[in-house]
Formats: sequence, C-alpha cells, structure tokens
Amino acid sequence: MPWKILIADDEPMIRADLRDTVLAAIPGCSIVAEAEDGEEALRLAAETRPDLLLVDIRMPFLNGLELIDRLRAIGSDWIVIVVTGHDEFEYARAALSLGVFEFLLKPVDEQLYAATLARAIAEIELRRERSAQELSLRAELERNLPQLRRRLLGEIAAGRIDAADALPRLAMLGIEVPDPAGLTLARLGGGAPHPGTANIVEREVAFASILEELLASFAPYHVFDDAIDGLVLLSAGPGGEGWADLPAEISARVERRLGLSAIVSQQVVRGGAASFVAGLRETLEELREEAGSSGDQFVERARGYIERNYMRQDLSLEETAQALAVSPDHLSRLMKRETGKSFVEYLTIHRVTRSMALMAQRDVKMFEIAELAGFSSQHYFSRVFRRISGLSPTEYRREIGI
Repeated sequence: MPWKILIADDEPMIRADLRDTVLAAIPGCSIVAEAEDGEEALRLAAETRPDLLLVDIRMPFLNGLELIDRLRAIGSDWIVIVVTGHDEFEYARAALSLGVFEFLLKPVDEQLYAATLARAIAEIELRRERSAQELSLRAELERNLPQLRRRLLGEIAAGRIDAADALPRLAMLGIEVPDPAGLTLARLGGGAPHPGTANIVEREVAFASILEELLASFAPYHVFDDAIDGLVLLSAGPGGEGWADLPAEISARVERRLGLSAIVSQQVVRGGAASFVAGLRETLEELREEAGSSGDQFVERARGYIERNYMRQDLSLEETAQALAVSPDHLSRLMKRETGKSFVEYLTIHRVTRSMALMAQRDVKMFEIAELAGFSSQHYFSRVFRRISGLSPTEYRREIGI
C-alpha cells in the first residue's frame, strides 16, 4: 500500500520543490493532494486521509499551526512535518506542542530532508503494523468473547479467583452485572430423554440453548457453569412477573424438548459487581439447598477427593472445599450431616482404615505405614490408631497374624 502524502504551502514553486524531493526520497509514494491555503488543506486532508502532511506555517485563511490543531480534531493517525522559512522559537515550540513529527527550516538540507522523510515513513509503517496487530487481537477477542466470559464467571463461581482480580477482568470482558441482578440456578433432573438427546453432551448443549432462548428478554444476561452439575443464569429484570415465571418456563420447555425434568431456583442479588463477586459461592450454595440439591453428592465427591489425597499430610478441609467449589463451612456441615463425623474425623478414620490394609503386608515397616497413610510421625500414628481401633498397631498386626 503506497504512502499517501499531502503538501500544503502557499507558494507554487515551493510545493513543486517539495513534490520533487518527496518523490525522489520515497519511491512508490503518492502525492494525493496539494493545497495553497490552510482551509483547503484541511478539506483535502479530510477527503484523502494522507499518511504524511508537509505543512508551511504562514498560509492564508488558516495558518499552519491552526491547521495542525484542526487536524487533531479530525482524529486521523497521520504524521505532520512542518517545513517553514520562519525560525521563531515560539513557532517551533507551538508546533511541537501540537505533536508534529519534525520542524524543518527552509531551505532544507537535502540529506536532512531525506533522513526526516525516511524516519517518518518508518514511523508510519510501525503504526500500520501496530494497527493491524490491534485489529487482529480485537477480532480474536470478539470471536472468543462468549467463551472467555463463561470461563471467568465459572472461575468466580468455583472460587478460583478473588474479587481484586475478578472485578477488572469483568470490566475488560464487558460483563455487566445489573443492580439488582437475577441469579437463577438450573440443572437437569430425571426422566426419559427423547431420541436424539440420549448423549450427555447433546443434552447439555440443548439445555444451554433453551436457557439462552428464555433469557433473551432479560438482557444483559450470561450463562455459565456452577462448578458442580448445573448452569447459572445471571440476568437483568429480577422481581418482575416474567422473571418469576422463568423456573416454570424452563421446566416446561425442557420437558417438552428433552423429555427431562429441570430443577430451578432463583435469588435476587443487589449491590452490583462487587457484591456479586464476593457473594457468588455462598449464593449458589443457598440456591442448591433451595432446589433440593442433595448434600450427599458433595460428600461423595469429598470422599473421592480424600481417597485420592489422604496420604498427603497437608490435606485439609479448605483444600477439599476449594476443589469442590463450595465453602469450607458448607462442606463441613454437609459432612457432619451425611456421615455423622467432621471432616477431620472422617479423614482420620479413613487413614487408619488404609493403614490396616497396609499392615497386612509383612514387608512394610511401621514407620512406612504411618507415612503412606498420611500421618506426620509413627508416634502420632500409633496414638491415633489406638484411639480409634482400641489396639496399638503392633497389637493389631499380632491379631491378624502378621
């Protein structure tokens, strides 16, 4: 793409000299316009959008400085070089304050002129490259924006990002949190899936599509994963009759299209983005309880996490809750309710049970068993083992004939 150049000078001979010099110094450039006064230069610049303008200071109607100021208002990313016979300091300072690329005095040394033009062209190329990169990045962002928004909201729901990081990222991705906002939790229930939706992925895609159809009248809205087994709908319009009818509409449409039931609960969130981020996990826990989400699904997942990690001495309630995307207090209550034991009690009993299996192996030493079962020392292991089983590890091994 050739570089477009506009020359503005009230003297025809000067314009001709500038034209010849530019064409010799920048092969392949295009002189798109020449102007003999500032007003004409402004009009032609708006029409032709040159990359580079060579501007005199003293011109009729609009002088060079006034022209440069008016050019800034148009907002194009062009480069301006002032070429003038007036060397007053105030002119130069004013021109530079207006962002001109260079201030040259007539008669201009040809080598200096050529070097200045070369620097200007290099700057134009750099700006074009940056502009192309920005356009590419913007297009890539636009293509991935729905996925990026869903991922960020899912991370907030799972507690993997704190408010300090979440709020600027919400703004960057253009996620608007209405105030008040409607928060709806929906998940598929039981039933006999219609033909064509027996595949789990197909059902999930169809389910998300149904939710987005119904949310269209509550824009702005977002659909994202709740980090367990459902979808969260963040929308405007809470409290109104239409929003209150959303659970029934979701259930009816899911039954009709998929042959399955839908479990839906709602809550209004006030306080804007900050309150939404700070309270999302707790709000989702309340919505799960309201929807009748059984606590045993969390406890079962906690048991699985303990089974995979019990040998680590630093395994904690907080870590397990983080992995399950629930708060530690909530998981602790569920563990107590479903098992009758606290998290620590359950973990300790599991470790002792695993150590009993290890003790049946003759070639495994006691200190190794303590370490493999997740205890910090053999002494602590022995004390806990006796408290739970009523026997010391040595007595237990003797009883099983090892």
